[in-house]
Amino acid sequence: MHDCWTLVSGHCAEDPEYAVFVKRDNHRQMALMVFIGGHKVEILPSSSSRYDIAVDGGEAFDISKDDTYYYPSQTVVANGDHAEKSYMFKIYKWEGTFTIDSFLRTTVHYDGSHVSIVAPPHVKGQQCGMCGDFNRDHRYEMLGPQECQLRNGKEMAAAWSWDKEGAGDCPQVERECQYSEENYFVKQT
Repeated sequence: MHDCWTLVSGHCAEDPEYAVFVKRDNHRQMALMVFIGGHKVEILPSSSSRYDIAVDGGEAFDISKDDTYYYPSQTVVANGDHAEKSYMFKIYKWEGTFTIDSFLRTTVHYDGSHVSIVAPPHVKGQQCGMCGDFNRDHRYEMLGPQECQLRNGKEMAAAWSWDKEGAGDCPQVERECQYSEENYFVKQT
């Protein structure tokens, strides 16, 4: 992992529902940035055991173990008391793991060193990023954004990195992209 945001998984359609990015932070842990339905959630380690959560660039907050944060009401509920019935997404913390859940969009589990994403079935073949395209054909999972076959995880991380700050410090794939129509047609299935 490097210091630039890297797309782990995203719904790469005309009107995307989610995108999940990670990067190494100043504490040598993994920082998380998730876009859900046009809203940005960032969970950034502030120490080895504390995290700052920010939604749409707002003021940072943290939630305690077994707490749930609901958006858009911005309500925090302790221990499952008074669960909201209508929300766009919720963030809850169980033990040391945060879960961001947006029904029928995505579910993201994150603990500061690992991230797992559960994508809904309707994004099959429309997913992109380090996790592949979710079309169930494992022969072509190592594709970059230009539909080029990549050799290893280092090239994947470089190909899917995002220079959000525009500093030009993100890694690049060191060889020329070799586009193949075979890769394109496989993705359409």
